[in-house]
Amino acid sequence: MEAPHNLEAVTPKPEKYLAEFKSQVFAVAISPQGREHVAVGLEDGTIEIWNLLSATKLLSCQGHKGSIWSLAFNHDGTQIVSGSSDMTVRLWDVETGQAIDRPSWHHRDFVKSVAFNHNSTQVVSGSDDMRVRLWDVETGQAIDRPSWV
Repeated sequence: MEAPHNLEAVTPKPEKYLAEFKSQVFAVAISPQGREHVAVGLEDGTIEIWNLLSATKLLSCQGHKGSIWSLAFNHDGTQIVSGSSDMTVRLWDVETGQAIDRPSWHHRDFVKSVAFNHNSTQVVSGSDDMRVRLWDVETGQAIDRPSWV
């Protein structure tokens, strides 16, 4: 059987969507508390937080100088961690959209994966530099070994 020449004609179009963005969407995360907020990481370095129930944008987080490749909410949905092509990991306050002031968390290449531990005291990040790093959320310092080992 020959593949269709016009894939656009046979690709189903979703009828509903949250929003259209001015930049490509590279990352998404749903908040754990009530699951009504979604964070969207964009190619232009912006993070937008939306209410899923009302389909309204709540705020924008700006500060990365590269595309957002990864996002994660902490356990109570009050913070977001982001990884970017600017080689940094940043923490954000979900209520204000402001970056949480910590020492800079850097890799040597694009940061493609981020996550909080179960109680949001540590962040782990993975990068194209072939390294996984662990960070203390309170102090902002790198950790040599995880405390749960």
